[in-house]
This record gives sequence, C-alpha cells and structure tokens, in this order.
Amino acid sequence: KFEENIWERNQLTSGDGIEVEFSVGSPTEILVFNGLAKVDALWRPYQNGFIVTLSISNNQHIEEDQNDPKSFNRSRNTQTLFEVEFKCIVDSGYVGEYPSKDKSLLTDEEKELELRYKDEKIYAVGHGAAVDWDKNIKEEMELWIDFFPAVEVPQVTADTAGTDNKVLEFNFLKGIFEKQDVLTELERFVDEYESWIDTQKNKVDTEEEEDKTTAKKIVKKIQCAKERMRKGIELIRTDEIAKRAFAIANEAMLMQMRASDKAKGKIKSDNDYHWRPFQLAFVLMVLESAINEDSDFRDTLDLIWFPTGGGKTEAYLGLMAFLFVYRRQKYSSSYGGTVAIMRYTLRLLTSQQFLRASKVISALELIRRRQEEFLGSEEITIGLWVGGASSPNSYKQAQDLVENKQFSKLILNACPWCNQEFNQSNFIARADSFHFTCTNNACDFGKESNNILPYTVVDEALYKQPPSLLIATVDKFARLAWEERAGSFFGINGNRPPELIIQDELHLISSALGSSVGVYEIAIDTALIAKGMRAKYIASTATIKNADKQVKTLFARDMAIF
Repeated sequence: KFEENIWERNQLTSGDGIEVEFSVGSPTEILVFNGLAKVDALWRPYQNGFIVTLSISNNQHIEEDQNDPKSFNRSRNTQTLFEVEFKCIVDSGYVGEYPSKDKSLLTDEEKELELRYKDEKIYAVGHGAAVDWDKNIKEEMELWIDFFPAVEVPQVTADTAGTDNKVLEFNFLKGIFEKQDVLTELERFVDEYESWIDTQKNKVDTEEEEDKTTAKKIVKKIQCAKERMRKGIELIRTDEIAKRAFAIANEAMLMQMRASDKAKGKIKSDNDYHWRPFQLAFVLMVLESAINEDSDFRDTLDLIWFPTGGGKTEAYLGLMAFLFVYRRQKYSSSYGGTVAIMRYTLRLLTSQQFLRASKVISALELIRRRQEEFLGSEEITIGLWVGGASSPNSYKQAQDLVENKQFSKLILNACPWCNQEFNQSNFIARADSFHFTCTNNACDFGKESNNILPYTVVDEALYKQPPSLLIATVDKFARLAWEERAGSFFGINGNRPPELIIQDELHLISSALGSSVGVYEIAIDTALIAKGMRAKYIASTATIKNADKQVKTLFARDMAIF
C-alpha cells in the first residue's frame, strides 16, 4: 500500500510528431509509435463526398499475471499513452459542414436550439474528446482533438436599452402617481419589444420549410410574453392598489441599491439606478398572474433563464416586493404571516441570498414604518430556515452561541443595511427571544429607539412569528412531517397562506434530489390548496435543458421560459 512508485517519462516522438497520409482508396490502418498505437480511417460515401472518421488507439494488450495481483495495474500504467495529440491537415479537397441531425428525430427544444444556432458552422465532432478547427497560413483546413477545450465567452450585457431610457429608472417609475407619462413610457417599452417581434416574424418565411414550424412556435411564445406584459400595464392603469404597489416596489429597489452603494462609500444620483430591460419586462409579465388567483397563467411556472450575474435575483425580488405591498393593501385583515417562500439547494448559496434579499426587505420595512396607513402595523420580515449546522434551531442554542462568541453561526456579521460590523452587543439573545440590533446612529435602523432589525435566523422564532419572506434549503421541508410548528408558515391566526414560491437554481434539482423534492412539492401544494391557495411559482436558472419535463415532474405545472 505504501510502496513508492517512480515513473520514468518516455518520449515517443520528437519535433512535430509522426505524419501519416490517408486518401480515398489508401490503407485504412497505419501503425505508429513502433506499433504501440494505430491510426484508422473510415471513409463513408455521403452526397458528393465522404464522411471521414479518423481515430487513434492504443494497440497494446495487457497480459495479467495470475500470481501477481498488482500486475494488471502496473501494466496498465506502463502501457498507457499519455499526452496524445492528434491533428488532421486537409491539403486537397474541401471540408464541408458536418451533417446535421435528422430533425424529425429531435425534441421541440432541440429543434429550437438547432434553429437558434444554425449560423454556427460545425465541421467535425469528437468521439471521447472535443474537436476544434481552423485554417493555417497556407489556407489549409486543420482539425484536431482537444481534451481540455477552452473558448473565450464574451460578457453578456443585460443593459441593452442605453442609459438615457428613463422608463427603466426606479426614480421615474416610483413617481407613477405624480408623473403622467409613466404609463405611456411603459407602453412604449413594450411597443419596442413588439417591433423586435415583428422582425422575428418576418424571418419566419425566410427559413427552410422544416424550420418554419419551429420558428412559428418561438414567435408564438414571445408574442404571449408581450401580451402578458400588456396585461401587467393594464393592471397598473386600472387598479389603484396595484399602482401603489408598483410605485413602492420601485422605491424599495432604489433604496436598497442606494444603501448598498452608500455602505461602500459610493454616492450616485437616484437617476443612475435602474432596471435592466429583461428585469422590468419580467416583472410586467408576471404581475397579473402573481395577484390574480384566477389568471390563465396562475398555474404556469415562469422560469427566468439568463446567464450568471445577469440579475435574475433582482427580477424576482422586485416582483416579490410588489406582491408584499399589494397583499397588505388588498387584504388588510389577513395579510400577515409568510407571503413568499424562496428555496435553494445549497446552504452556502442560501445564506448568501439571504443577505441579498435582506436589503429589499429592509427597504420595504423602512417604507412601512413611514406609511402604516397603507402597509399595516405588522413588520415586514425575512427568515432563514436551514439545518442546525448552519443556524440555531432554538433560543437556547442562540444564547449559547452568543455567550461563546460563535457569531458565524448567527449568519449576519454586519448590518445588511449600513454594513457596520456586529459585535456581541448586536445579538440580543434571551431564553424566549432572539433578535439583531444595529448600534450605528447613522443607520436608518440604528438611529431609531426601537431598532430591532427585521431578520430572523432561529427556527423557534420563525415558528413563533412566521416571516414575510421565508428563505430555506429544499431539504429543510422534510421537517414539515416532524415539526408541527412548521405549519405556521402556511397561514395561522386567520392570515392568508403563502402566495409565491420561488425556486432558484432549478437545474440543480435533479436525480435523487429531484425525486425527494418532488415528494415535498406534493405535500406543500396540498397544504396550500387545503388552505384555499393556488400559489404562483417562479424559478430561475443560468443553464438548463429539458426544463419543460423537469417542471412537469417536480411541480406538475406547465412552464414558460423567459
């Protein structure tokens, strides 16, 4: 077991390596490296040329010594060919595009992908390795295997509307009651999207016949998204409660971004803070189905598909802020308790997103304290519900952590609003309660006499006073079967049940985890329906395939990718 193995590197080629030549009718197998390996060529007639398969393989055979159990591994190591490079230079003839798949055998999703990327030319495919190609200085085509392919991916920008587009500014949108042109600008925003859709419709007739059906389906989907945006604007126009909720949601987004920059020492004009175009579009699209339980799209899971760092989180946080405010105005006697549940698959990610969401919740709570006549007397709060390894389950555990100065398990090490670092005085732990406080007099929370911060990380406190926004890992919901108090998240004391379920990183919920989560979903959905609520589902991902099937399997819902 502890034998020291020393391996000697044996170079099999020098310089540019070994060159062999193939052409139609030439030998199809050539030995190289003194017979240690062989190169094969397979020519298959295709249209007016050939599909050529070139392969290099190890030509050695391992003889296993029955009297020496280690002989197989030793032989395998000594007879393996490492760092093999394999290149094909085409010095006569022409390399055409590699034949595409028979589209009749593709799924609808695969057909869409083939159509979207039809201008990306493929000249070869790799077997057991990647393959790449380019022209050399002689303008001859070279193709080679690449075991570790690398490509520079340009940064995707989400700021496609320019900086002078005021419809994206939070400061402009929050003034919808004072500014007559807000609704006009929102309509123009969707008009521009519609103009772009028209260019896509004009492209349909230019496609090959077999692609036209797929192209029409894509256009139909984006037209549906546009009509839903129109519904969102009409809702804001005709419903005073929705209009105020939209204004306050934009104000909250502005406040939290401004506070983040202020904590870093950055001072910007309020007009510098704005939505990215896809974020505003998404919020407008989902507004109507988020508050109307009879909406045609209430049971549709809306999936935000956008690259990492593009701003998916802000998109659904903005929608969540709208729903919180709307519910408090619309249902003045039953708005309390948990409104939205946000779920993640990884504990570390859950804690990070808890901090991000805390800023929006902080902004909403500060607005509520100024506008109790609209937003009620009950605090707007956020709670983190994860395993005991990450945060305390009971008040006693929280007390012990504070006394032993193990602050890392209390999640927050600084005020999410002003960013001032916490010390022991910021954790108020008692036998029957726990809360955070800010001691910074320059902080909007710290300067108040009753500066209890609206964040909860202790399970016992969450059950006692369900937070407006509950952030949890998907596996934590197994506790529903064992912890009766967890039922408080589903509406108690006459309060409405949660109306919004947000699932981040949807692509991670697969295989065994997906099977488990699917069972939880049945339980959660049943609990909500028993309380008379069909919740709205939102999900987000940066990378996914077969999302439609996954959503059907997990949530038993139709899906719309945005």
